[in-house]
Amino acid sequence: MTLAKYEIFRKTAETKSLTRAAEKLHLTQSAVSHAMNALEAELGFSLVNRARSGLTLTENGARMLEYIKEMLYLNEKMFQEANAIRGLDIGTVRIGTFTSVSSYWLPDIFKTFNTKYPGITIEVYEGDYEEIEDWLLQGKIDCGFVSQVRAEDLNQTMLKREKLLCIVPADHEYADQESISFTQLEQAPFIMPRYGSRRYEGYHDVKQYFKNHRIKADVTFELLDDYAIISMVRHGMGISILPEMLLHNLPPEVKSLDLEQDCHRTISIGSTQEPSPAARKFKDFVTSWIHTGNSRAE
Repeated sequence: MTLAKYEIFRKTAETKSLTRAAEKLHLTQSAVSHAMNALEAELGFSLVNRARSGLTLTENGARMLEYIKEMLYLNEKMFQEANAIRGLDIGTVRIGTFTSVSSYWLPDIFKTFNTKYPGITIEVYEGDYEEIEDWLLQGKIDCGFVSQVRAEDLNQTMLKREKLLCIVPADHEYADQESISFTQLEQAPFIMPRYGSRRYEGYHDVKQYFKNHRIKADVTFELLDDYAIISMVRHGMGISILPEMLLHNLPPEVKSLDLEQDCHRTISIGSTQEPSPAARKFKDFVTSWIHTGNSRAE
């Protein structure tokens, strides 16, 4: 069995399609199909269920995938270590991120990082806090921007403590105020940001703020997309609370207000306890980039 077959299996499992796996790997569909058949023959059992609706992993396929991911990761890490010994910065870093970081940090980070480390390729996966932490634990990504890490076997470095602000329609009765009170938060229809499933609610910045201050909000919508929330507020559907990073270019129909008591979220970069050399480079670079005032890291 070869690592090429392992990579084909991993990509097929990820895309749930031989055609999409072939496109991602720049191979023909017949080559991908042949490799999958050969791998199944060598192992002695089926790895995927084939149906018109797409491919799904068999129980045995799911078990094998975890080992194959680990082998591919260790292979990549071995070559990165060898390159580091030779003084070369070469490798791939898979990054997990969420909307606000993708929009306001990553363009500058990637531009300056690629200039300094042209031999390191970056792959980006966008999700919510919970998905990013799960991807770290599953080995799907090497580093991830997170709010708070729950898992003890992950490492995190705090990057920034960011203020959260209330947003209201510009023609709202609260719009001329500098701040909004707890009572006013309860009286207006509220659009709640959603950060993942219910098992992650203990790390929900806004819900935790409401709980701490005994605020009983009139939640009319709960949305995952930050920009959809801004649009809903713009159209007078309610008020909300979002990170300051997202509010620099608000439309004129929306105004931001301070909260009666400040609310913050923590942005950290998480990784496994033993990241690859390329992942360490990226993590150290991002930490320096943030702590030097979002300027180019040296």
